Amino acid sequence: MIRPVFRTPLRRSVRLEPAARASEPLTVFRNFLARHRGQPDFEAECRLLGPIIEEDAGIIYVVDGSEPLLEIHIAEMEILRLTGQPRLAIINRTKAEDHLAEWRRRLGLHFNAVREFNAHYASFSDRVELLETLAGIEQRWKPQLMAAVAIFREEWEKRLDDCAEIIFDLAQRRAHPLRDRSRIRVGLAAKSRRRKAQGAIHACRQPARSTGAQGS
Repeated sequence: MIRPVFRTPLRRSVRLEPAARASEPLTVFRNFLARHRGQPDFEAECRLLGPIIEEDAGIIYVVDGSEPLLEIHIAEMEILRLTGQPRLAIINRTKAEDHLAEWRRRLGLHFNAVREFNAHYASFSDRVELLETLAGIEQRWKPQLMAAVAIFREEWEKRLDDCAEIIFDLAQRRAHPLRDRSRIRVGLAAKSRRRKAQGAIHACRQPARSTGAQGS
């Protein structure tokens, strides 16, 4: 679930404060959904909280570390903390300004784990580490997520092997121009393995939907 957008989070936080004292905090959120679902003023809140409360979804909260931390963000974090669901915060930066330290301090109070991640520049290791972090914050997700990590690692190794074979083939062609070595066979094999791995990853994601279903 991507960073939520509450229309007026400070007011919503007051409405949901009883969850902090309730023996069953999710009951407060269920009642909120029952009262306000279908009301235009609460559409964003219901779209956000619905999967968390009714489908046992986890929360991935993405913030821009180049923007200053505001009271509105703190109110959002508190609402999400009150759900009691597994929560991962991801800090991305879109500009040169740096407010990472401020964000980290506050996010650490409300989330099970905090990670810096930029999808445009993340390496293979960064992506695997993010999956491993998700596996670490909720035991129920661990088998499916670690299976996905194993598939990613296997596919990565195969890609490296394919690249090495193609490089060797090109070197051989350069050294022996008349020697026919087919790269097409290698490419087709790589595509077949990729389709198989993608199918396995998709199967793993179904029971682990709560790890990151995108929302509002």
